[in-house]
Amino acid sequence: MFEIRMQNAPSEKLIDAAKEENLNWVIVHSYGHRVDDIPALYGFDRKIYSLRKNRADIRREMAGFEKLLLHAKKRGLKAALHSYEVAYPNEIKQVYPELLKDGLCVSKPAVRELIAGRIAEIAKRFPQIDCFIYAPAECMAHPINHSCAYCNEFKVQDKLKYLHDAIREGLDSVSPSKMLCMRSWGLGGSSKSGAHPFLIDAKWRGNNPDYI
Repeated sequence: MFEIRMQNAPSEKLIDAAKEENLNWVIVHSYGHRVDDIPALYGFDRKIYSLRKNRADIRREMAGFEKLLLHAKKRGLKAALHSYEVAYPNEIKQVYPELLKDGLCVSKPAVRELIAGRIAEIAKRFPQIDCFIYAPAECMAHPINHSCAYCNEFKVQDKLKYLHDAIREGLDSVSPSKMLCMRSWGLGGSSKSGAHPFLIDAKWRGNNPDYI
């Protein structure tokens, strides 16, 4: 029998069905295809937080997500969160317009700090999450295939590592035991070089055991 038996289960009924089918993991929500995806207040950033702290819609979504996580735990299941996006808050356009001037570039340290901070906040707010799953390219921001004056000399492999390490940093700052999985969905031919982004050298892959 497979060690991980997982299904998408974004409702209490589907979580119950997963348990009845002898599964041991559920994806309690799959966010994606919206710029501001997983609910977060960005409490680590004073400027963004000042614009989001009173948003009732974010708090309602947080409460609904937490309810599903708690139900999964009650049924004895491991819980995963899936995101298609390398998301950023809408408010970034107002407080950090320079970061979006040429598109969202994960090669910029300031962008990676926002990603790591956001993931850390989510992991702290929802300690029931056992695994964060993400797809790095099938999203609106297109951070991996993105190219600008700042990053056009970087390889796709470098951008993948920048992104993965930023997410891992956020998780590790709260709980290093949380799993991180990267999906290949959305990764196609890259860039000016024409190299496929999954032609990643063995050394990089060997140093990143979370890579799948």
